[in-house]
Amino acid sequence: MDSHSEESLTILQWNCNGVRGRLNDIIQYAREHQTDVIVLQETLVGKDFNPRFSGYLKFSLPSGDRKPGLITYVSHNKPAQIIDDLHMEDDYESLGVTLYLNNNALHIINLYVPHSKLDLDTQPEFVNEEPTLLVGDLNARHPHFEDNCH
Repeated sequence: MDSHSEESLTILQWNCNGVRGRLNDIIQYAREHQTDVIVLQETLVGKDFNPRFSGYLKFSLPSGDRKPGLITYVSHNKPAQIIDDLHMEDDYESLGVTLYLNNNALHIINLYVPHSKLDLDTQPEFVNEEPTLLVGDLNARHPHFEDNCH
């Protein structure tokens, strides 16, 4: 692959509301669709449960202290590292991973935002300066539908 070619990236994002009984389905789907990155919210697993599967690196933020937990899996063939200094709102759960595609960095932020608390002014500075993908359960509602959403 030369330096000017595009590299594709397949991402599966799912607010799974508990990963324990669904992990085999996630693995099967990821393998069938050659998924490069899997981002899960509301995993509802603590440090005692370590859901890993071959071919993927696992980055996680366990659930606890009224936080539902996040997991990001990245295919072993995509160089990646955790973003250590990710500073978001205290109410948010956030897990940042940087992927290196064709020697370019892409930040993927796995995010869980409690109901109606999304504030895009609180994002890390690099979001405005570098390629960044925010994915997750943002609990964002359009004001037009606010009266009908519960």
